[in-house]
Amino acid sequence: MGGGGKVISRAGQGQDAGAADPAEKPNVSAAGVALQGYSPVSYFETGKAELGRAEYAVSHGGATYHLASSAQREAFRANPGKYVPAFNGWCAFGMAIGKTFPIDPKQFKIVDGRLFLFLRNEKVDALELWNKDDERALATKADRHFKSVVERH
Repeated sequence: MGGGGKVISRAGQGQDAGAADPAEKPNVSAAGVALQGYSPVSYFETGKAELGRAEYAVSHGGATYHLASSAQREAFRANPGKYVPAFNGWCAFGMAIGKTFPIDPKQFKIVDGRLFLFLRNEKVDALELWNKDDERALATKADRHFKSVVERH
């Protein structure tokens, strides 16, 4: 595993990607909730995916994040850039290959202090594919692709 990131993976289902534009819209539900209700702070604090609660919701960058506690809500408000997922919450592996994939919020990796999320469904385990390749090269490709998408808008 490259990049010194921590891998935590659990089984789960991806969602339908549709014709999403990662530069214009974060990966959110129809109600605007990011990470399918999982707390972005928990990935960093506990090293696992943990459902947040609507009562601790915070809006940022066109998405609503559910946090697991009032302390997490305050941590997020103090430094949202630390916790907001990379690539507007879209699959990091998808970005690396120039695609927009939905995510399974239980499939994640912290890479150089950034939250990367991954697709997992009955056909693809993007975190597994990511871990089989050169992490630094994939991250660079993902960053480059996302930047090019953002610059087009």
